[in-house]
Amino acid sequence: MKKYKLSTIVVTVALLQSAVFADVLISGDIGVAGNWSGGVLPTDPSDPGIIDSSNTGASRGTITNSTARSGLAIKQTGGELTFTGFGTSNFDDVDYEITGGTFASTSFGHKILNGSVFDINGGTVNVVGFGMEGSSTLNMSSGSLNLNGDLTTKTSVYNFSGGTVSVGGDALKSWNTGTLNFSGSTTFDVAGQFGVNFWASSFAVNIGAGNGSISNATLEADSMTIDWITGSDYSFTASSILNGGSAATWEDLWTAGQLTRDGTQSATFAEDFNVAGDTLTVVPEPATLGLVASAGVLLMVFRRRMMK
Repeated sequence: MKKYKLSTIVVTVALLQSAVFADVLISGDIGVAGNWSGGVLPTDPSDPGIIDSSNTGASRGTITNSTARSGLAIKQTGGELTFTGFGTSNFDDVDYEITGGTFASTSFGHKILNGSVFDINGGTVNVVGFGMEGSSTLNMSSGSLNLNGDLTTKTSVYNFSGGTVSVGGDALKSWNTGTLNFSGSTTFDVAGQFGVNFWASSFAVNIGAGNGSISNATLEADSMTIDWITGSDYSFTASSILNGGSAATWEDLWTAGQLTRDGTQSATFAEDFNVAGDTLTVVPEPATLGLVASAGVLLMVFRRRMMK
């Protein structure tokens, strides 16, 4: 019994020490070791450096192009991280998560490079432009991502499962390949063009389960595939559609084999999709339609009984 109590005390003390001595940002440039409480740069994704609510005003975190940021692992739970220099702020092989606070870049934009992972699970990201290259990944479950400029990709993946994305320029500009996966309740609004193809790029847009929305001024579907999962309640609105520069419709994309349901085209366009104005949705699966019909019949029977 005493041994058990002793081991419990040891574990408790170890956990308390870990919490007390967590590497937190004091203030200033995140690429300077001396600005972290531990005196070294945080590089372990399982034990990231913390930017919290104390990092505001004169104590806020900053990004400059005079210091290296390669290999950093950081979690922002509050406070501010800002980049105000000239040029683009780059994260090279960096693991970054924001759950609260504000991440802002008032310069040309922000790039996620070479296997970096950028997670938005709360908080606000305000940048001029946002780009990912070199097999990097952005995962977003909540919070907001606001761009004055473009959202670009080069051999990278965006996973949107929640939150609000507002793109002031064009989205899915690509110099190679790009993948956007949607699920959950993401609201994704693009002021400009969705899909800008450079150098024979290819795009994959996968729309999964959830009830979010995608809207844009112009959809350029050149070399783009759009696949929906049966049962998805997402909507996709495009004021106009182009395919290779020529005017097109949602059904034209289906005819060209670029619009699919569950990865196939086993039915007709009308059996798989609904179009209302500029908005495309997937037809509910037969089982769902059956439940809706049954509910309608039961409601009619209930009303007739109530009237008697």
